[in-house]
Amino acid sequence: MSASRMPVCKDCCSPASDTHRASDSRVIINADDFGLSAETNSAIIRFAESGAISSASLMAVGEGFDQAAEWAAANQADFRVGVHLCLSDSVKPLTSAQALVNADGRFRSLHHLVGRALRRTLPMDAIRHEWKTQMDRVRSCGIEPTHLDSHQHVHVLPGISDLVVRMAAEERLAVRHTDGPLGFPISKCGGCIHYWGTYLRPGLWKSVSLRLLGRMLKQRLVSAKVPTIDFYISPSSLCGRMRQGASSRAVVALAELAAGLRGTVEWVVHPSDACGRATEPRWMAGMRAYDSGMLESRLHLEVLSRFGVATGSYADLLTAGYKSEPTEETNIGLGR
Repeated sequence: MSASRMPVCKDCCSPASDTHRASDSRVIINADDFGLSAETNSAIIRFAESGAISSASLMAVGEGFDQAAEWAAANQADFRVGVHLCLSDSVKPLTSAQALVNADGRFRSLHHLVGRALRRTLPMDAIRHEWKTQMDRVRSCGIEPTHLDSHQHVHVLPGISDLVVRMAAEERLAVRHTDGPLGFPISKCGGCIHYWGTYLRPGLWKSVSLRLLGRMLKQRLVSAKVPTIDFYISPSSLCGRMRQGASSRAVVALAELAAGLRGTVEWVVHPSDACGRATEPRWMAGMRAYDSGMLESRLHLEVLSRFGVATGSYADLLTAGYKSEPTEETNIGLGR
C-alpha cells in the first residue's frame, strides 16, 4: 500500500505535524538492572547524570546494590528509581525460602518459574515475603521508590501478576506492564507512525507472550486503579537479538515509535560498561552493548525533542494517581 493511501491510526496518533505530540506524550527512559554489578552501575550513573535516561530500576539482590543505592539516595531529588524485583536468573535471595531456590541457594531459572506458573504451583507466600524484603531493603537506604517491575519480567506471569498489583496498591507504587507494539515503525503518514508488521525473527515468541501477558496485567492495574504506563517498548522486544553497536537508523525508528504513541511510554534499556556476566547468553551481552551505544549517542533524545516529546519518570504517574486511600472497590479489583 502506498503512503498516500495509508489510514491514520486514530487509536494512538492523530494527523498533525512532527511536533504534535508535545501535550500528548511522555517517554520514561528506564534503565533496568541498577545494582546488578559495578559495570552496570557505572553505565547507569553516567547516563543518568548526562540525561540520556530519566529513570532506573534498582535490584536489591544485585552484587552492586550498595553502590547503586548510595547514589540513588543522594540523587533522588533529581532522579527517581523503582524496585527491580527478582525471582530468577541464579542470584541469591534475601530470604531463606527453600521453595524459591536450587541446591546452591540461588533463584531458579525463568523456564522453571514459567512452568510452575502454568501449573499454578508457585509458592505465593514465599514470593510475597521475598519481594517485600527486597522492597524494604531499598527503602531502608532512604530511597522512596516510584514503581515496581521485575527482572526477566516475571511479574507478568499468571498468579504473580495478581500479587504485584496487590503489593503495589498497598505500597502506593506504580507498576510496569509489557503491552506495546511488536514491530518497528515502517512508514509515516500525516504525522502518524505506522508500526504494523512484525518479523519472523529470534525472540518473536517471547515478544508476543510478553505483550499478551502485559495486556492482562494492564487491565488488572487499571481495574485496581494502580498507576501504570500506556505503552511499553524495548529494543530487544522490537528488534530481536541485537548485535554490538547501535544502528542510527534503528535508534531513529525506535524514537519515532515512542514519539508517535499517545500517553506515557516506557522505553526500557539495559546499559552496561561490560559485555555481560559469564552466566548471561551472548544475545544479552549484545543487547547491553547496543543500548549503551544508543544512549552514548543521544540520538534518541534528538528525535524525541524534534517531536516535542518530554522525558519523565514514574514519579509523574504517582502525582496523577493515588489521590486517596485504597477503597473497598479497589480491594475488590485486587481480588481480595
